Amino acid sequence: MTSKPRPAVLGGSQGDRPGNRRRPVIESIALSPVTGVFPPHPHHTETEMALTTTYLQFEFPYDGPWGEAMAVHLDSLAHRIAAEDGLTWKIWTENPGARRAGGIYQFHDAAAAERYRRKYVALLSGAGIKDISTRSFEANTVLSRITRAPL
Repeated sequence: MTSKPRPAVLGGSQGDRPGNRRRPVIESIALSPVTGVFPPHPHHTETEMALTTTYLQFEFPYDGPWGEAMAVHLDSLAHRIAAEDGLTWKIWTENPGARRAGGIYQFHDAAAAERYRRKYVALLSGAGIKDISTRSFEANTVLSRITRAPL
């Protein structure tokens, strides 16, 4: 029978018995087995969960419409994006006060994310949009599962 790791506070130490080497908690967390803490996401297979680790963020100037009007105005674009090869999901972002919009995307792999980035930067640029910011990230799936990420 394995024991559950004790909860800890970042920056603290563990090892309260005399003679124990006191390790920073962050080190002990990184060394602790954490797989299987949460069940797999119900909409993804184990294979998809292993592949869906590349994230892309887009942000650019946008004058609206916003909210429900944006949803109606960009409905056909949303359907085209949903059909993109390698895309798992997209979260649409909008900030009317800053007049910025964009999205956060999850892709099956870095190659799919890069193909999408190139395609949509070209489309946005062709429509006269400047100041397009894109960033690509790889997820730490072990830590993300602990914090209930929708992997």
